[in-house]
Amino acid sequence: MNGQDVYGEAKFHNGLSAEGNKITNVSDGRIAANSLDAVNGRQLNAAWNQINKNTVGIADLNHRVDNLDSRIDKVGAGAAALAALHPLDFDPDAKWDFAAGYGNYGGENAVAVGTFYRPNEDTMFSVGGTFGNGENMINAGVSLKIGAGSSHVTTSRVAMAKEIKSMRDIVAKQDAQIQKLTAMVNALVGVQTETDSSMFPDVPENHWAYEAVEAMAKSGLVKGYPDGEFKGDRTMTRYEFAQIVYNAIQAGAEVDARLVEEFKPELQFFHIATVAKDKDGNPTIERVRAN
Repeated sequence: MNGQDVYGEAKFHNGLSAEGNKITNVSDGRIAANSLDAVNGRQLNAAWNQINKNTVGIADLNHRVDNLDSRIDKVGAGAAALAALHPLDFDPDAKWDFAAGYGNYGGENAVAVGTFYRPNEDTMFSVGGTFGNGENMINAGVSLKIGAGSSHVTTSRVAMAKEIKSMRDIVAKQDAQIQKLTAMVNALVGVQTETDSSMFPDVPENHWAYEAVEAMAKSGLVKGYPDGEFKGDRTMTRYEFAQIVYNAIQAGAEVDARLVEEFKPELQFFHIATVAKDKDGNPTIERVRAN
């Protein structure tokens, strides 16, 4: 190896020394897991270039992953903001609703605005969108009610207003009837009797018929039901009105003969029943009963 050409197979003992000279024209070595071939500079350069490309690719991938993580947080904030948009109840006089919402997710923030249009109780159109964090979102939808349902109950304010007005008319008519009945009873009663003046628990002081019921109770004309309630929402029967007439007669009131004749069939069945007695056998609670 001292400047001499070597041909054929060369074998070396105790190592190989090039004495500072480079070895040239070396063929590409076989790249394999079990290869024992030497590699040349070209192969090392290719490997080095590939390593550099991989390093750049990994750095770019890390950057893209970081960007994706940030975008996911922004999208989460936008979704939270959109979820905060809600319409109000249907109002036939104001069919447009506007809403705004705020969302936060993973340190990112977003603001959403939306509008809702309800032409009727059964249909609603909606449009919403987010802005403010670079990942703008938008949605649109339509909602429909299908089927009348089993109860056929409407939530329309117009329908409820009509129902309330109808109920007010009925209450007004009942009020007029009670006023007439009160006037009739007052005409029948000639004296005030000592009776329990406590009012019925189901007739509060702010009730529109409180004074009329109180006057009848103080006069002894009405005593309520066994449970102590007046039950003013029930329809009065002829027997119940006849009992009022009977109470007036028992109180010594002067009753129109025509009224007595009208309720004669019912009055003949009335009697005083003792509900409770004291230890001496004296009645403590009495009620008018109809056989």
